[in-house]
Amino acid sequence: AGAYLDGIENLPPAIQALLLRSLDSREVTPLGSNQPRAVDLRVVASTSVGIDRLMADGRLRPELGYRLAGPQLTLPPLRD
Repeated sequence: AGAYLDGIENLPPAIQALLLRSLDSREVTPLGSNQPRAVDLRVVASTSVGIDRLMADGRLRPELGYRLAGPQLTLPPLRD
């Protein structure tokens, strides 16, 4: 399965913790269920600021930042 997360700098800390737990354990618990389910998850995340800066500012958990900081693609703003 794949997921696209837009604007990860706006994720509340509680949601960041849940996402990190799911990425580490490779399990999710569907709504209405008490049983975790194994998943093979690929994540593509976007942000308007670099991940390193988000972690330095305290807006992104460092553990999550390191998990998401794979290959990075920097695109210029549309105005350019």
